Amino acid sequence: MKLTKKEFKLTNDWTLRRMSLCFFGVLFTGVACGLLKAAAFGVDPYQSLVRGAAALTGASYDTMFLMISGAAFLFAFRYDRSLINAGTVFMLLLSGHAVDCTVRLAQGLSPDPGLLLRGAFFAVGIILLAVSSSVYFTVDLGLSPYDCIARIMADRFHIADFKYTRIMTDGACVGGGAILMFLSQASLGEITGLIGAGTILIALCFGPLISLCNRRIAQPLLEMGR
Repeated sequence: MKLTKKEFKLTNDWTLRRMSLCFFGVLFTGVACGLLKAAAFGVDPYQSLVRGAAALTGASYDTMFLMISGAAFLFAFRYDRSLINAGTVFMLLLSGHAVDCTVRLAQGLSPDPGLLLRGAFFAVGIILLAVSSSVYFTVDLGLSPYDCIARIMADRFHIADFKYTRIMTDGACVGGGAILMFLSQASLGEITGLIGAGTILIALCFGPLISLCNRRIAQPLLEMGR
């Protein structure tokens, strides 16, 4: 069916809005992760698994990240290819650079931040991470390989609602990371330095926070002016 000029413009505007929201959602997800890293209350759950695997095998962090993300990508490709889209590319290309730039800016602001400033970094980071992630999830233009796992568990395998499957995947990463660090004969200080209070809080609260932000922020933002 041929679209009228008005319908074609509306379709293009809708696609552009989704692409823009996806881009900025991914960008600010990286900024949020950088703030959490600067807060130094423990890494995020996925990082804990990757760093634990790197410690056990002796491989570099980048190598293990590519291997584990590659396995998650194959899982997503096998069970729901629709989750691999522009957002997946944005996440791979933008997120790491956004994290690094944010950490450098935070260190430039305060090379040795006190507890109060670290707490501020963490609070802003966790809120920004929930909001930006919900935006890039809601526009439905693809997810990162790791994010695909919880979505597939919820939507394809019907194990539980997404907010609960996200807790499952984050919890598995934290537990797996701790076990791998222990098997690598890391000291207790090294393990708690990697998996801190912030890591546990993210694992327990991130799924429900995203679900809340989806309803209250991301979906209304996406529908605004449609």
